[in-house]
Amino acid sequence: FYSQDRERYLRAGLLAATGREEEALVWYNGFSEASPYALAYLAPSHLERARIYERRGEREQAARHYPRFVELWSECDPELRPMAQQAQRALVRLSGEPQP
Repeated sequence: FYSQDRERYLRAGLLAATGREEEALVWYNGFSEASPYALAYLAPSHLERARIYERRGEREQAARHYPRFVELWSECDPELRPMAQQAQRALVRLSGEPQP
């Protein structure tokens, strides 16, 4: 069995980069906690979904995915913490609260 998670994630990223965000969301939505093979891509897929939704002005959708990413990466490696901090700042921005 070969799930092609890496290829699916890369495809979603390429679609998003070329402006085909609706298609990218379909591919990113394919990652779930039910698949142990997809777990490595689950958190990053939430981050990318949040970014897409935020770009499209869909703040509520973005606000659903940023916290999930932050939760999944709450104990990430030190070199990955800036991404989690970026997502936390995005949540503050979406909530309309002043940033420190």
